Amino acid sequence: MLEKEDTIFKSIVISLGLCSVLLTKQIGMCLCLMIAVFYILYEQIIYKRKLSDTKYWLSLIFILVLPLSLFAFWEKNIFLLNNLSQFNLNRIDFKEYLDIALHNKGIQYKLDGFRLFKKYLFTEPIIIKPIKIGYVYCYILVMIMLFGVYLIDKKEFNLKKFFLTAFIFTCGTIGYAFTMSVLYMSSSFSEDEVNRLACFGRYMSTYVLIEVLFIVILAIYLLRNKKYYSKLIVVVFGILVLGVNSNLKVLLPNNTKNTYLEIREMADIINENTAENSKILVVMKDETYRTLLQYLINERPLFDKYYIYDKMMSYEKAKMDEYIFAEDYVYVGDREKKFMDLYEENFVDEVKDKTLYKIDKENKTFSLVD
Repeated sequence: MLEKEDTIFKSIVISLGLCSVLLTKQIGMCLCLMIAVFYILYEQIIYKRKLSDTKYWLSLIFILVLPLSLFAFWEKNIFLLNNLSQFNLNRIDFKEYLDIALHNKGIQYKLDGFRLFKKYLFTEPIIIKPIKIGYVYCYILVMIMLFGVYLIDKKEFNLKKFFLTAFIFTCGTIGYAFTMSVLYMSSSFSEDEVNRLACFGRYMSTYVLIEVLFIVILAIYLLRNKKYYSKLIVVVFGILVLGVNSNLKVLLPNNTKNTYLEIREMADIINENTAENSKILVVMKDETYRTLLQYLINERPLFDKYYIYDKMMSYEKAKMDEYIFAEDYVYVGDREKKFMDLYEENFVDEVKDKTLYKIDKENKTFSLVD
């Protein structure tokens, strides 16, 4: 985008990059639209592209139509697989959101969650080393870094390009925060998740990471004709900036042995051996797959029971008993250490992974379901 030369190949490369962002996660749509707007503004404002230019419209087709088409097909695939762990955009109620944001009207836990979200934008660290920096302060840091890149080559990355890029980053920062606040207030998150703004640091770090990566790549591009040591300095600087945020480790792929099909098989076992209105406690070490399994159990309204699990394991045993023995079944996906340390003696039969047990509430025991 920094070069005026317009090629279909360049547009295809950008389009494929946007497709990869969308395949990573649905929230990638927000970043995809930001990049597309970035391209359009650069072409119109910086390079004065004529609307009659055929290549310009072909570029837009590749950059917008291909990723959006892929997104539609991917959504259909998710629907056919019954994978409800994806954000369901149909659950978003903008009228409800506006009542919460503007009129302080709505469900109490969502009102509390919205106030906490606004507070976390300033107080919850996104970068935690060497100093703790919240989302808003990360934006200020990004602007300082962008200005530093401007100083590298004021001729090629001129003042007009700097202000346009800063404007897009600013709109993106506000837009991403708005998008995440809407999602938190939608039915995509349970009451417990909203109360603690689950994964706030991970979600907000994603956008900050994109901005920093863009700046580092831009700096390397501007230094392409400079001395080698200048490039090295920028690369090292980029690595240091990205490395200081230990929260970024949660953005890495989860390399567990569990697969979607394995979780699907677990859900089938539970569904075949329990009544539809049964209450089921899922015990599993991996939070991601525990969530997925809970969703796949006949789409039952058990989400709050799952989300209580991690909090419940921090309670005193007497209080934990109240929760656990209010359930009808316990499914041991794998022998989660704390649960087994406290409740292994309550199992009448041998404890095995991927096994369903009936809870005897009176005797406080777990029996194997044949």
